[in-house]
Amino acid sequence: KIMKREPVVIDCWFDSGSMPFAQHHYPFENKELFEKNYPSDFIAEGLDQTRGWFYSLHAIGTFLFGKPAYKNLIVNGLILDKDGKKMSKSLGNVANPFAIMEKYGADVLRWYLVCSSPMGKSKLFNEADLIEVKNKFFDTLINTYKFFVIYSNLIGFEYNDSSKADISQRLEIDKWIISKLNTLKKNFYSYMDNYEITKASRLIYDFTIDELSNWYVRRNRKRFRSPVNETDKLSAYNTLYEVLLEILKLTAPLSPFLTEKLYLELTKSKESIHLSEFTPYIEDYINEDLEKQRQYILNVKDIILEEINVKELKLIEGDSEIIKKKAKPNFKSIGPKFGKDVKKVQVLINSLTNHEIKIIEQEGSILKEGFKLEINDIEILTENLEGWLIETEDNITIALDTKLDDSLIEEGTVREFISKVQNYRKNNNFKVNDKIKIVIDTTGNLVPLDNTQPIDIIIDSFSREPLIWGKVYF
Repeated sequence: KIMKREPVVIDCWFDSGSMPFAQHHYPFENKELFEKNYPSDFIAEGLDQTRGWFYSLHAIGTFLFGKPAYKNLIVNGLILDKDGKKMSKSLGNVANPFAIMEKYGADVLRWYLVCSSPMGKSKLFNEADLIEVKNKFFDTLINTYKFFVIYSNLIGFEYNDSSKADISQRLEIDKWIISKLNTLKKNFYSYMDNYEITKASRLIYDFTIDELSNWYVRRNRKRFRSPVNETDKLSAYNTLYEVLLEILKLTAPLSPFLTEKLYLELTKSKESIHLSEFTPYIEDYINEDLEKQRQYILNVKDIILEEINVKELKLIEGDSEIIKKKAKPNFKSIGPKFGKDVKKVQVLINSLTNHEIKIIEQEGSILKEGFKLEINDIEILTENLEGWLIETEDNITIALDTKLDDSLIEEGTVREFISKVQNYRKNNNFKVNDKIKIVIDTTGNLVPLDNTQPIDIIIDSFSREPLIWGKVYF
């Protein structure tokens, strides 16, 4: 067949700009289908298409149909190296996408590109940031899922109609995470509807790490291991299941592969997560007062007790006898202010009582022997009491009782023993549900014979059989 050159050639961008109707062979067929889907809700391409495809679509669409070709535009910025230089083989700074996906998975790469920088801005690609996304977000999500699966299997929980718990009857901390989840969904849908996908992804990132893992799961580990009763068990397990399910659905558009695997395992369904629907947020479940309250305190007492290894925490008033305050003169203030009377004022300030210092702190000044002493005239110090470590910053004072009694020493020994056994289990690849027998042989009493509480702590920590006292032979 003889081929002939076409003398009239239109720019190739005309072909690209004709895509909306050319793909349907309009106007020769599919008229209803085309008109139903034109203009498109959004298109997505790189920043370099601003004078190319973005323009030609609108130019041709406006010429033919009198309206724009698309309603929204998601612009991808260019990918540069970590120093902001254009990637080039000659510079040796090219990141091979196939090698990156092989190493970290497509989900991690997709999430990193969407979540780490706003649409339209150039991306400074740094593999270290990719690792951080994997470690912080994906590992947290996976570990939270594993935590639920391990303990639901151990305790025999299965999510179904008969095991569902009424949300109104659940514990306050369960209502709090459900409230935070529905607030998340509300804001997530709003961002996604406005094509602000970076902001939407960051909402999921922060919620999964901060609210779900660091607060809810961490504060409730004991409930999942040893619920108080059936109501407590159903409340905790229903809540975590429902939150995990919703997080997987919200994450699925950005990380389709991992969410598919976890969703199918969690729900025991054969239907893909990508065929499921987003569930609407429920306004009645959002409790702003509860969210604010938790935001301020977030179980301050439990957190301090767990994180800094103290036995008991007491919140006390500022005039407690534990906190002894004294004042010393601020000569930069009282020198110019009182002149020749500065010596008298110095003596007065040094003699201020705890009660008088508190008045100055609350009211800003006090009148003493004809002199008005103001907060700027003094420096307030906290005196250390014997056996106490005391530190003050701004209006918060922390006093730590460092005296050890027999009870604390015994409990410290028991905790150390538990740590050693747990490390042994971990290093020898024991599973959570592996039962063990513990035989203890000591040169002295590990615990007093009249005090069974430390033994109870050991048994509770392992949830295993009673301890055996005697020698171990190998």
